[in-house]
Amino acid sequence: MIPINETMERLALRVEDQWGNTVNSFDGSLGLGIRAGVNVFGIFAEGAEPSFAGGELTMEAIDIPEIAFIIGSSRRLTASIVTPEGFPRVADTATFEVTKAMPELTLELDPAIGVVGESITATIALSGALDATGVVEISSTSSSADGCTISLPQPEPSCTFAISSSGEFDVTAFYAENDFNAQAVTVIEGYVVADPLALTIDGNNEVLVDNEEVYTVSLVNNSVALSDNVEILFEITPPQSGQGARGTADPVELSYCADSESAGAPGDCVWLPLTLTPDNGTLTGRFGPEGGFPVAEGYNASTFIQAVFNQAGTFDVEVSVMSLSQAHGVLAADSITIEAN
Repeated sequence: MIPINETMERLALRVEDQWGNTVNSFDGSLGLGIRAGVNVFGIFAEGAEPSFAGGELTMEAIDIPEIAFIIGSSRRLTASIVTPEGFPRVADTATFEVTKAMPELTLELDPAIGVVGESITATIALSGALDATGVVEISSTSSSADGCTISLPQPEPSCTFAISSSGEFDVTAFYAENDFNAQAVTVIEGYVVADPLALTIDGNNEVLVDNEEVYTVSLVNNSVALSDNVEILFEITPPQSGQGARGTADPVELSYCADSESAGAPGDCVWLPLTLTPDNGTLTGRFGPEGGFPVAEGYNASTFIQAVFNQAGTFDVEVSVMSLSQAHGVLAADSITIEAN
């Protein structure tokens, strides 16, 4: 089996006279061809010439003609010569198959981690193809992405698409076969698409009453800098009467680590109170300086929050990033349910 765009590395022919004896010299001509049915297509590598030594004609680097009709099974390589005595000699090989070129497709995605709703550039390379034409289809396992199409040939084959939901998705590049090339497929598995702004709160879901618990609130900006300053809003719904409430005026107390960036660990924190205000059965607190704080491109920071739950029961905690100049619109949020016993 030989792909049409590859080269036969070496051919050796033993030259005999009309009586079957090996000849010692040869100045005739050599003709090579590939037989496909009743047709014989002549072949020779460009610039290559056969050499003769020890009764053998040898030839290096024989190119197969780039003709679509040659592709198929039951092909034969034929050789014809005329000996020094003027007698023609013809030989052929057993049948073999000439296949389409077997291209290799590679795919790169930029950025390395996608952002919901933002452009992702898919760049492909198709190596080992013979005059590749047609299109390469880019698709993903996300139901919220349309993919894109790359037309060939072009010097820098690429296209852009977007995915409008977060998660991990497989992205596939597919090249359909044509007259000369077999199809090619490549897949990038588990491509991550993140929310533009991500807020998380992490910590224990089950705690002891009157015990100090530390929670980590993290804010990551995977997109461009925000045009508005923000603050962090805490909304805590404490247990209702009958859930173990013992009538305390402060069912939960919050503090924040004043030097978490330099300390890097709760044990090194200087804890300052975070005021909670009752609001229709919910306790509300705001974190951040007056006027809020900016969120630059690539922003990634965490704040330690210390909580003391003064009564037993279920506490529902919602944490939100609030834009200060857009009527306190919610830009990102997370929540946690805590059982105090």
